[in-house]
Parts: sequence; C-alpha cells; structure tokens
Amino acid sequence: MIRTFENKLIVWGARGGLPASGSEYSKFGHATCCVHLETENKNFVFDAGTGIAKLGQKIIADNDKRPIDIFIGHYHFDHILGLPFFAPLFNKEIKINIYLPVLNNEAGIKALDKFLSPPLFPMDRSIFSENTNFIEFKVGEEINLKNNIKCKTMSLPHPGLNTAFRMYSNNFDFVYASDVEAEQTTTIEDIAMFSKNTQYIFIDSSYTDKELKQRIGWGHLSYQQVIDLAKKLKNSKVLIFHHDFFRSDQELEEILSNVLTKSNNLSVCRELSEFTFQ
Repeated sequence: MIRTFENKLIVWGARGGLPASGSEYSKFGHATCCVHLETENKNFVFDAGTGIAKLGQKIIADNDKRPIDIFIGHYHFDHILGLPFFAPLFNKEIKINIYLPVLNNEAGIKALDKFLSPPLFPMDRSIFSENTNFIEFKVGEEINLKNNIKCKTMSLPHPGLNTAFRMYSNNFDFVYASDVEAEQTTTIEDIAMFSKNTQYIFIDSSYTDKELKQRIGWGHLSYQQVIDLAKKLKNSKVLIFHHDFFRSDQELEEILSNVLTKSNNLSVCRELSEFTFQ
C-alpha cells in the first residue's frame, strides 16, 4: 500500500521551562517544546524538548523510514531534554541531521556534549546511530535543504541567544520562534518583518503583563506583546506557544478568553494540535 502524506504541523510539546506534571495541565499538554513538520519526503523537527520522545515512538511504530532534520534553536535544557530519548536516533535505517546554531561564538556541539555526559547523563552521543549527523550553522544564514525547501534563520534576544526559523517551499511557509524577550523597542517589529506573510508563526507567550514586570531578563514575551505582533501580521495565524509549566488549564483558559478576542488571527497551541497548509 502506498502511503501519502499531507504537509502539516503537529505540536508534540508546547510548554516551556519544565514539563508540567498533573491532571490540571492535561488539556494544553505536559511536554516541553517540540514542533513537527511532516512532508512527503522528510520529517522536520523544531526543538528537542520532552515532546520529541513521543514523536519518536510514533515514527518507529509507523515504520517510518523518512529522513529527519532536527533544528535546535538554543541549548537551554527544556529544548534539548528529549533528544537522547528520541528513538529514531538509535535506528540505523533512518538518516538524521541535527542542525546546531553557533551562539555567542560557541559551537553547539559543546553544549550537547556537556549535556550528554556523566554526571548529567549516563552516556555520550556515541550511542546514536552512525546515520546521525551534526551540522553547524551561523544564525542569520539561510539553510539550503533538498526538494526546494529553504530555512531562513534570525537571532532572537534571550539569555544566551536563541534562533528563529522560517521554513518555506512552494507548499508551506511558517516561522518557529520559541523563546524571545522584547529587549529592544524594535524586537516585535523585527520579528514581524522576518515573518511577513508567513502562514503560521509559533511565538513565545509566557507571561501576563504583571508577571513580565517581575521577570525582566528572563527571556520571554507577554500576551500583550504577542497581541501587538498579531496586529502587525494580519495575513498570518499567530500561535500562542511556550506555556509556563505552572499555568494550569483553568488559568490558561481564563487568560486566553480575553487574549484571543484582541485579534482575529490569534490561536493557541495544545499538545497534539495540528495545523495544515492552504
């Protein structure tokens, strides 16, 4: 039987900081950042938070041998914690490229090697299959991929810096911008320019305005700042992402009941949310 695949985005983790634990977080999900772009010829994964583990289980269960490209935005642990639990990394039949940004002139492989070593982790990356490749890139470069797929990159203000990705082809166009703080008056405008006319943008929206005042320098946006961005991107669906791990379903629903009315192109990410391309 010939399998067909629709170009679509699937959210495997929408939390930030830590995985959320408890039934009161189930509606929006427990896992940290991981977004999957499924295409006919390849699987693309953005960030390797804890959500990537369940994605890996599904790929193996489906006997899916398509190559996988993983894009890491930065090296805070909530974005790489799931990597050594991603089952395809141990399957010799699946080719995997892991794209690592150079941040603050430091090679990303150093951060991964620090994480994947005792006493932080019992094994090092030699446990991965020989078909796993690590590819370094400079933020600001465009990454050229096969099948007329391209990926633009942009530096984001965040402690230690972060990377925004814009992945596009004739069949899809979206932006993944997980962790960012509006350190400059131009930050929101800069993101809007980078994302102009994209169909979707996943955007950090961690705090209320009151919380933001107490968390300057923590590296995240407020809901109001995301509303401001949505008003600048009227042709895009702006996806609220990176929910605080202590934000319960009830609290999120109460906040979002107000936020989502402020602009008609706002939507919210939940674990296993799917978004298709028109």
